[in-house]
Amino acid sequence: NPFKDFTNISFELAKASDATIRILDLTGKMVYSQKGKYEKGFNTIMINNSQLNKAGIYYYQIEAGEFSSTKKMILIE
Repeated sequence: NPFKDFTNISFELAKASDATIRILDLTGKMVYSQKGKYEKGFNTIMINNSQLNKAGIYYYQIEAGEFSSTKKMILIE
């Protein structure tokens, strides 16, 4: 998962719905947020390194209806 220029965040939904993707730094500060309507099935969003503050460890959260997931990602220089 370490990435330098960009990374893709993928998730699968059981039905079309609104979803929110948030990226948090290690202190819990939100550094990126995107809300949108996503299709049933497999979805992917691309995150560029310029959308984040600096190299380091981040956590991304996906929330859609009752579904919620948090995972770690690492931005390298």
